[in-house]
Amino acid sequence: MDFSGTSFTHALLNRIIIAHDYRLGEAIFDGADFVDSVNFSNVTFMDRASFAHAKFREDVSFAGADFGQTRDLGPMYCRVSANFTNATFHSPVLMQIAARHVFLMGARWESTAIMRFRYAHVDLERAAPQQPIAVTAALLPFSGDPLAEKQLIFGTDPVPALPKLISISGVDASQLAITDFNLSECVFTGAFHLDQISLEGDNVFSRSPGGVHWNGFIPFRYTPRRVLAEEHYWRSDRRAVSSNAALWRSNPTDVSVANMGPQHVGADYRQLRKALEEAKNEPDAADFYYGEMEMRRIDTLRPPAERLIITAYWAVSGYGLRATRALLALIVAMFSATLLLVSFGLPMEAPLQEVRGTKAGGYVIDMPDAKLEAPFSARYTPKRVGEAMKITLNSFVFREAEQTLTPAGVYVGMASRVVGPLLIALFLLCLRGRIKR
Repeated sequence: MDFSGTSFTHALLNRIIIAHDYRLGEAIFDGADFVDSVNFSNVTFMDRASFAHAKFREDVSFAGADFGQTRDLGPMYCRVSANFTNATFHSPVLMQIAARHVFLMGARWESTAIMRFRYAHVDLERAAPQQPIAVTAALLPFSGDPLAEKQLIFGTDPVPALPKLISISGVDASQLAITDFNLSECVFTGAFHLDQISLEGDNVFSRSPGGVHWNGFIPFRYTPRRVLAEEHYWRSDRRAVSSNAALWRSNPTDVSVANMGPQHVGADYRQLRKALEEAKNEPDAADFYYGEMEMRRIDTLRPPAERLIITAYWAVSGYGLRATRALLALIVAMFSATLLLVSFGLPMEAPLQEVRGTKAGGYVIDMPDAKLEAPFSARYTPKRVGEAMKITLNSFVFREAEQTLTPAGVYVGMASRVVGPLLIALFLLCLRGRIKR
């Protein structure tokens, strides 16, 4: 049956489908114009279906449809939505759809598929690809008149730059290759083999809240990084326990996030980090490692000692990813060691040796502990500060200080010889990560 260029109403299409008992052979709807909502639900295309440049001026439903030997579906244009829930594709297929919404929940592909979308919010929840499928943004218009294409779908409404993926929960992610999509609202929790997903091109993730914020009278800022939608939703739901929850985006979809605690979100970050590392995508992998560590740091079910260590790691180096923070921590540690040495560890004068006799007629030479008894106002001189800085630098590279110190100064030097090299190593680690990215 060839309906190329035909104008269809809902009633006319229903009469044709019912007359053929929901079983159509080769059905060609190229250039057809569907003037209102139409329904191909549960239709079986025994040969192939063709909808090249078909226009759906409302929504269209292919829910439960069987596309038989269809290898090219579209390009089609839908003003509202295209629903392929529980549809089945038996042959390798190229799908090209420009729409506001495309629903593919529970759809099944028994062979490979390439799906190219424009503008659409795409929902793949519980989809069942049996072979690899590519979900790609079509950056160029399907028709020769891009203005007419946008006018048909959006009218005067704003046009999104990229199609947006809403959910891949319940999908075998090892069969997915996603390219150039907006993933800022995508729910990854519940996907299988998430560490084997392929993320190619310029996929856009959500970002942490930018700018400087206030917690009472204390200013703070979040580290700029790519974040998953699940972290936004989980942090936003903590309004009862966190005054900063309003900075994070609440869930705009109907996807449940009640069970997405830091354990679930951290697992998503860990698996996506592994997938990106294997694809040599170091920048995004580094941000996901940061997110994984953040979830570990704020997970109240982890041992307090572990959280304390992770918090210190975060504070001094941003989990080994923030070179500026590590350098600042190194400078603060050196300044603190210098200040302590000048205040308590560096004597005004070296102690004199004491010689005392013994009962056997010999003598013993003693070196008393160095003392610092001068008033504080006399301790802070350029000469003493210079000596303290020299001792600090020597200590930070594991060299023994030659200067005589008070007992307090000895302990400051010992701490410096431990903390200094550790902070230097963290700074070099951060620097290596920055250069690698």
